Amino acid sequence: MGQNGRMRWMDTIRGLAIVLVIVWHSVAVPRLYGFPMPEWVLTANNSLLPFRMPALMFLSGLLLPRSLSRPMPAYYIGKARMLVWPYILWAALHMQLYGAVAPMWHPRAWIATGYLWFLFLIACYYFLAPLIRWVPDWLVPLVFFVASVPVDEKLAVRFLYFGGFFFAGNMVARRPELLGRLVSNRWLIGVSTVLAVAVGAVSAVTDTQYQAQYAIGSLGGILAALAAARRLEGVRWLAGLQSIGRRSIVYYVSHFPVMIGCIAACTAVGLDELWVVALVNLVAALAVGALLARYRDTPPVMWLFEAPRLTAGRGGAASHVSQPDLLAQP
Repeated sequence: MGQNGRMRWMDTIRGLAIVLVIVWHSVAVPRLYGFPMPEWVLTANNSLLPFRMPALMFLSGLLLPRSLSRPMPAYYIGKARMLVWPYILWAALHMQLYGAVAPMWHPRAWIATGYLWFLFLIACYYFLAPLIRWVPDWLVPLVFFVASVPVDEKLAVRFLYFGGFFFAGNMVARRPELLGRLVSNRWLIGVSTVLAVAVGAVSAVTDTQYQAQYAIGSLGGILAALAAARRLEGVRWLAGLQSIGRRSIVYYVSHFPVMIGCIAACTAVGLDELWVVALVNLVAALAVGALLARYRDTPPVMWLFEAPRLTAGRGGAASHVSQPDLLAQP
């Protein structure tokens, strides 16, 4: 356990997943602007698809039981402040910089907007969770996974597929002793690792994205990562990843617009080599993310990531008070 009762192994995995997203986008975003991408880069990314975002969803689900222990008004207000607010702000910026699938006045423009689809889905799951508390927690992820199989519409498939991982995390979190037994079983970790490698290899050469039949391999990879991260929890050289993991929402929402700006700047000065642009993207995204994370709790920077909260100050005056809700961070 780290400061404020946080589990550093969770921050490690979350930080690694966020870094992998940023590394991928450092190459993928230039591709959107006409830069060629080597086939081996696409293959390498495809091999990670079964693990990167499913792991982030699973970790977010691990935090659900603690969030649900709050009174419902506070729960929903907290999620609106910490998830819906930053989603709307950064979605508006994304549509201004990159464009939108529909006019901004149209509801479709605000549904799973661009790279922020992850934050959109997390908010949906958190808002849905109290309504299905009566359903056995082990049944919910199973229903999500099974329901995703016959669905063709892309957004619906993503909602159901990733919901399986989110609510699987919730199920495990409600059984703390189960997680300990799973990650301490060497035979299980070995089998999980083999399954993960196999699914990663298949994903590298064929389309497995959002296909629930491969979820067992994704869960195997997550379990193996959990076991490794728990064993390495106190290792000092992981402090950087843990720092990113603690402020994952900051790095996640900020990196894409930073890269759009970098590509525009590189193009303006005649830099057209993919790897130079990718390196600029990577360094700038991490640097800006670190700077924003440094001042995350200081107004007005904090209002990029959570809504201001009006409370009664001295003499009954309204004052802005912000208390970061770490549980709401994806």
